Amino acid sequence: MNPIINFLLNFQTLVAMSEVSKEITRKNPDFFPTAPMDYGRFLVLSLGTGTAKSEEKYDADEAAKWGILGWLTSDNSTPLVDVFTEASGDMVDLHISTVFQALHSEENYLRIQVYLTLMWLFKIPNYILPRSN
Repeated sequence: MNPIINFLLNFQTLVAMSEVSKEITRKNPDFFPTAPMDYGRFLVLSLGTGTAKSEEKYDADEAAKWGILGWLTSDNSTPLVDVFTEASGDMVDLHISTVFQALHSEENYLRIQVYLTLMWLFKIPNYILPRSN
């Protein structure tokens, strides 16, 4: 996936919560009347689209020798962009989790993220993910 699109998609939950707050502020009749920032009354399910498991994607000893250009491109990847896009999704999740915990409403927020591996794809039945012969 394009790293820029991936970066923007990581903020969907925050954007959705902001949009609901805006509609409450506007007194939209489709929304339950409550305080716009009363996140303790929100029920949020955040569904990830899956991410590649990348625990060992970069080696610290190798990265220490990269220099500026190495951080921009290394082994057909873009390490600097990868680090920022991965971190942004984690930071959004951490932020929202912290807000709900502070409101003693941690049970009102659930983030589901699937970590994909190549073997995972082979376990999907053919009727869900048809394969060409």
